[in-house]
Amino acid sequence: MKCVGIWVVSLLIVVLVVGVTPLQTEALSCNYLSIEEELEKSDLVFKGKVVRVGDGYVNQKYTFDVKKVWKGDHNIGEELVLDKGFINFNEGVEYIVFAQNIFDNQYFVTPTLCGNTNEASFSLEWKLGSPTQGMHMLTPWLISLGIGCIVFIIYVIKRKRKRS
Repeated sequence: MKCVGIWVVSLLIVVLVVGVTPLQTEALSCNYLSIEEELEKSDLVFKGKVVRVGDGYVNQKYTFDVKKVWKGDHNIGEELVLDKGFINFNEGVEYIVFAQNIFDNQYFVTPTLCGNTNEASFSLEWKLGSPTQGMHMLTPWLISLGIGCIVFIIYVIKRKRKRS
């Protein structure tokens, strides 16, 4: 009976030691790039809305309506078709995309896994700075502020003239 108890305790210790000891594992790892590094590495950086998602899984293509361009040779308002890469885009959503030119103006999206391609956000646009094409995000606010100042100055001048 004592032998059975010793065997059970020994087996339990072995199972615990093997179960708790980590095994060597390997995984995909990325060297995350700063926005500046990825901007330099990319051939095309733009903000666009997904207007069409193509059929297929492996060779899926996405069509974007380009709104702003920070880098690359593409015009606003033109549609651009991108190969999938490692990212899935949703139709009707705006993204800021960092892409690389494979050949003959066929662009491939830099993977989200290691890159900055993501849904459009104020902070990402702010970090990218002024686009080469399209309005800077502060332009409408600055125009409104300027008009407001002009209206205020005109109001003050008219008021002073009435008092005189």
